[in-house]
Amino acid sequence: MMAEAASRLMAADRFIARQGSDKEVAYLESAALQVRKALETIAFSAISTNKAAYEGIRSKAEQNKDFTRDYHANRILRDLQRVQKDFYPLALVPAVNLTPELQNGRTWHFDRKDEGYLTQDKFGKIYDRLAKYLHARNPWDQPVPWEGLIEFLPSVIDETRSLIELHAAFIRTADFNGVWIVEVPKDSIEPKIIVGKADGNFAVLNHGKA
Repeated sequence: MMAEAASRLMAADRFIARQGSDKEVAYLESAALQVRKALETIAFSAISTNKAAYEGIRSKAEQNKDFTRDYHANRILRDLQRVQKDFYPLALVPAVNLTPELQNGRTWHFDRKDEGYLTQDKFGKIYDRLAKYLHARNPWDQPVPWEGLIEFLPSVIDETRSLIELHAAFIRTADFNGVWIVEVPKDSIEPKIIVGKADGNFAVLNHGKA
């Protein structure tokens, strides 16, 4: 799923480049659509790490109990919060070797990113903001501010890419308890994964705080 998110961000970059040369609003709209779909794909990836628990929560809803029909990223994030507090990808910086003197069995440490990535709070606001560009504007409504979107989208793409290029996904299921360290290099759509299994229950302190 992260491969799809990365691919859509690349597509958004190409649409923005075309808009810059051709001055066509349709290219900007297409870029906004691809970014929004990339955010939805990130939300789907968060479901995948704890699908059974998410499905259980959704099955108890008063309406629309079928989680396979879910698509709205902010609603998905809302329900995931009920399943697991630390479901959101944790943005990381490249690992540091803490035991360089050892030939084997070295210890590596991944620290958290302090800034420059898409936080959970910004995710929801950006997802909602992009919604206004998905449909033809009612001619009797207020004009859509295209100029702001031209400057806004590239920064959103950069922050989203910074989130997924190296992050931790925490998993707590009956079959696996631990973490996936996922890397999606900036110019690639091929994710690499390091699996870390916990010996028992674990907690992620200050998750969601830069």
